[in-house]
Amino acid sequence: MENINDPDPKLLSILKLKEELEKDLKKMGKFSEKPIMRKESSNVSRKVKIELTPSSVVDPSKINSLFDINYQDYGASDESIIKALKKAVVKTGSVKKRILTEGIIKLLDRKFDEAIKIFSENSDPEFKYMLGVTKLYKGDADILDYTVNFLKTDTKSFYPFLLMAEILISLGRYSEAAKFLEASFKLSKNPYIGLVHNLYIGNHGVAKKLFNICTSRGGFKTLLALLSIYLEPDYDKAKKITESVLKKDDACTTSIGGFWTGKIPSNALERFPYCPRIAVYKLSSKYYSGEDISESIRSYLSKFIDPLVTLFLGFYYFNEGKKEEADKHFKRFLNMIESVKVSIIKARTISKPVGIRMFHAPVDGAVIKTLSTLSYDSLNNILMELTTSTGYRKYELDVKVKFNDPEILRLLFGSRHCRMIYGD
Repeated sequence: MENINDPDPKLLSILKLKEELEKDLKKMGKFSEKPIMRKESSNVSRKVKIELTPSSVVDPSKINSLFDINYQDYGASDESIIKALKKAVVKTGSVKKRILTEGIIKLLDRKFDEAIKIFSENSDPEFKYMLGVTKLYKGDADILDYTVNFLKTDTKSFYPFLLMAEILISLGRYSEAAKFLEASFKLSKNPYIGLVHNLYIGNHGVAKKLFNICTSRGGFKTLLALLSIYLEPDYDKAKKITESVLKKDDACTTSIGGFWTGKIPSNALERFPYCPRIAVYKLSSKYYSGEDISESIRSYLSKFIDPLVTLFLGFYYFNEGKKEEADKHFKRFLNMIESVKVSIIKARTISKPVGIRMFHAPVDGAVIKTLSTLSYDSLNNILMELTTSTGYRKYELDVKVKFNDPEILRLLFGSRHCRMIYGD
């Protein structure tokens, strides 16, 4: 790692995707000519909530961005961070740092226009980064133009690459996001960024070395606990890790910890409506138990850009016998992710409907057949073939899909990413 060079200039060729991205944005209604305007926070109830919330453990003198806040207190609520920053900002000696902190407070309080005004007053990379993050969370139409210009003018800073990575994650463009995250790591030599990138691409040897470095530094403690689950191949050890993770009351800890332990709270979806993973967990559980979730799918899941949501919808429509809808979602899923492996396994319990259980519980079993593609016909044909050739009944078979999960990338930015993108 000592000989890491500046990002390969070829990486900048990804910027040619800008027009393609803009087309996708218009289709999804994001960052359109009339940007999505989220409400500015000005109601009394939010202020009361802030006062009743204990302060977070953050030091404004060491904060240049939301990334630094996550380093100090990953998963802390925005309300608790606001309270801590307001208390400490008056003691901050540096005028520049005080202004930057005030901008972050405005952003966390969803006062986007005020935050944009503050961040626009300085051209230092951290100000420009926070301005870009604010534009992303607000849904500004010029976010791509802004970030492209940021990349051109601040080529030696890791901030524009980190910003573009988060934008691409929000659009479901994970392979491109990973490349920008890699560039951010090379420029910053930040082991936490490097850990996330290497873990996502499956470079576990490097990831484990970086994990040890990160652990010794003491930051991102909850994030490291979550990532250790992905590094731990043993189910029982992973389950023990998640027991401790659940002590942190956050959407990310709830979704990942709940999946591995089966202890997701009954009100998790109501408390964290912006989390696509909790939504899939809860709705797949209901569908697996025989409930009709058609209305929930139409009204709730459509807003999320997440491969697991898309994959779940593919299996939902497969079980409902809707070939066109199933194939549409399977194809979309395959276009979003890398290194997919689809296996038909011998289910340890009765599996009806097929392929749904893996969205709310770890699924394992003897692999009977590996599929080269994922489609309605390929799944249906192989299941029919196996019931004939092996003597298994259909409900004794299940489907397991493994892929490079971009949730690993998203975790770097914490639950705030989904909270801001999809709303409280």
